[in-house]
Amino acid sequence: MKNDYLGGLRPKLDGMNDQKLAQITNPRVLRFIAEASELCQPEKIFV
Repeated sequence: MKNDYLGGLRPKLDGMNDQKLAQITNPRVLRFIAEASELCQPEKIFV
């Protein structure tokens, strides 16, 4: 499930922020970030 959320976010992340997000193990937090990204449609995501 973690990879499902990360897969949708990766195009908007640079290498450093991708690594930071990959360290988050709480699926509720990842789901929150993924839903916020889908709702707000940002060009980039910074962690």
